[in-house]
Amino acid sequence: MEVKHFMHKHPLVPSENVNERVWCSICERSIKGPNYACVPCKFYLHKSCAEFPQHLNHSFHPEHPLTLCTAEPGRSFGCQFCSTAFSNKPSYSCSECKFVMDTACALLVQKINHPFHPLVLFPNSDYWCDSCHRSFTDTFAFHCKACNFTMDYNCALMDPITCEGHEHIQHFSHQHPMELFGKDDECRMLCYACSLWRSAPIYGCRKCMYFLHKSCAELPLELRHPFHPSHTLLLRDLHGEVCNSCLQPDRNFVFHCKSCNFNWVLSAFL
Repeated sequence: MEVKHFMHKHPLVPSENVNERVWCSICERSIKGPNYACVPCKFYLHKSCAEFPQHLNHSFHPEHPLTLCTAEPGRSFGCQFCSTAFSNKPSYSCSECKFVMDTACALLVQKINHPFHPLVLFPNSDYWCDSCHRSFTDTFAFHCKACNFTMDYNCALMDPITCEGHEHIQHFSHQHPMELFGKDDECRMLCYACSLWRSAPIYGCRKCMYFLHKSCAELPLELRHPFHPSHTLLLRDLHGEVCNSCLQPDRNFVFHCKSCNFNWVLSAFL
């Protein structure tokens, strides 16, 4: 079916391949697969490039719409989202403000209504993913500012996982349901919370290889302690905070008072 594209005056005809070497009029790369073409004018577009919108409203530049700019030989720019330099590539830009984003960054999902948190896309930074519990350097993330909760792009867009028919919990430290498995000394897993090897029963997410001993998973979320009677301590995943009692860095989970920056070592509770 013919389509009308804003870059060309004639309708474009879809094609699965071309018999000659031709270039896309948006990205200036050669075309070998699905494309749209006006053969008499020798005008061709990759199917993916043809689907780029002409204008785009983006949360990182709310003042003006961004306009698609085609690749040009010798034209270079720095993406103001990922801080990467590009040459001879298409982009979205605001000529009035000199604001430029590469097309991949500009077309990223900007907001996600995640079951855990409403997440908003943030630009490149160093951060710790609160879902897969890995550190990331100089890359974008989804963030819930109210909860200071951060997820990397792949975790945020991962399909939901269910544990129907199995005993499971939904723990605050992981986005997926965690199934209870193992009996007595049948298996041993490294627990993320306390970093100790212990026997089952264990709650786990096999897809992410994330495990918690049953005793760690059932720790109270709030705690009153005589060492810090002024405030309630909350169970948090702070990976490596120093305990105010023994002055040793804890594993990952600690009982924490945000107001006083007070931490109580988890191992003292187990």
